[in-house]
Amino acid sequence: MAEAGEDLATARDNAENGHFSWAVFCAQQSVEKALKGAYLQLREDTPPMIHRLRPLAQMVFGEAADEVSAELAALERHYTTTRYPVSVVPRPSEHYTQDDAEEAVTLCCELLMWVQRRLTENDS
Repeated sequence: MAEAGEDLATARDNAENGHFSWAVFCAQQSVEKALKGAYLQLREDTPPMIHRLRPLAQMVFGEAADEVSAELAALERHYTTTRYPVSVVPRPSEHYTQDDAEEAVTLCCELLMWVQRRLTENDS
């Protein structure tokens, strides 16, 4: 979770400094790292080398991941478009807005808390 926290801080910094596409990307990365950390903690095995948040959450937490499926999907869709010019988003740095960054940071915070709660429940 420590690395996830670092990425969340970076997302916030980027949002505050107008680097909105990077803020969104760092928020996605934060959640991905939290899920991979949870995978490592719970399964005591190397997490899979995937970047899709919903399947990763299902691998870690099973059906409980359905609780946050919409939130995971909202961040997951930004994994590629925040970094690579594609036909839909030719210039990510010009496409993403402050609202996008704030929404991504908010989702990230909610999802990190969800992961932490799930880990705490598993420890009980």
